[in-house]
Amino acid sequence: MPLALAASATALAITAATFLSSALGMMFWYSPMLTAFAVALCLPPVALSLLTGEPMAKRARDVSDRNEGFMARIKDLLSGFAVIKSFKAEKEVEKLFDSSNQAVEDAKRRRRYFEGGVRCLSGTFSLIFQFGLFLIGAYLAIRGDITSGTVIVFVNLSGYLVN
Repeated sequence: MPLALAASATALAITAATFLSSALGMMFWYSPMLTAFAVALCLPPVALSLLTGEPMAKRARDVSDRNEGFMARIKDLLSGFAVIKSFKAEKEVEKLFDSSNQAVEDAKRRRRYFEGGVRCLSGTFSLIFQFGLFLIGAYLAIRGDITSGTVIVFVNLSGYLVN
């Protein structure tokens, strides 16, 4: 990994950790009870992330491996172009090319479908989290345990937890 990319990733991680700890600190200061509900509601999205991380990486590796094989096949075909032409084997070579290309595209399609499903589930969990937090906060505000402003603060800070 190039040094600039590693530094950028480190800076992003530090920024995300700072926002998360600051949001949790503010939430806890406003209402420890609602913070506990927020953390509990965050567990399904975190579980989804943990459960889908390895399958996502596996699909990305599959695409990379198939792409590598495809490029090796192209290199072989181009280096043997004169032989292919002299034996009039263009049709066979075209079949080899098409099968390699199709394997790469199939791997990409599987990865895209999986990522789309994960994004859909993640978005659904995010909505459930924020709406659930709003409902619990509204209930606590109606009971008089917290103010409606606290509910608004929690809904706004919940984005940092989800991210």
